Amino acid sequence: MTSVTIITMSQSKTDIAVIKVGASQHLVSPGQRLSVSRIKKEPGETFTEVSLLDGQPVTLKVIAAKLSDKIRGLKFRSKSNYLRRYGARQKQTVLEVVGIGESGVAKAKAKAADKPSQSAGAKVKTKTQTKTKTKTKEAKNG
Repeated sequence: MTSVTIITMSQSKTDIAVIKVGASQHLVSPGQRLSVSRIKKEPGETFTEVSLLDGQPVTLKVIAAKLSDKIRGLKFRSKSNYLRRYGARQKQTVLEVVGIGESGVAKAKAKAADKPSQSAGAKVKTKTQTKTKTKTKEAKNG
């Protein structure tokens, strides 16, 4: 659904890149965090995209998935006692630019190797234990 296209350019000492996520474009530099429309990636996951112009890879890390600020709206018709209020929140993903170019890819791999991740089996086991505790409390009360 969402495609990421990257255009990079070097300016004196700092690297910057133009990242296209969906229909919006963002000018980013290493270490910068930005909120974009929801991407189907898990928090903590890193991914690399290649520039279409000069072929430099840009490494991005997913920090979190969140909801934007609420946008409120209403419908109103005069003289008929009709008023409806509603609110909506856009789903967003927070990204961090780990690096631009080959150095960014190396930094991302080094960070991933330093942090050991939990196995998926341990997470499932924890969820199962909490569910059984909740059921036993309900049985005692009921």
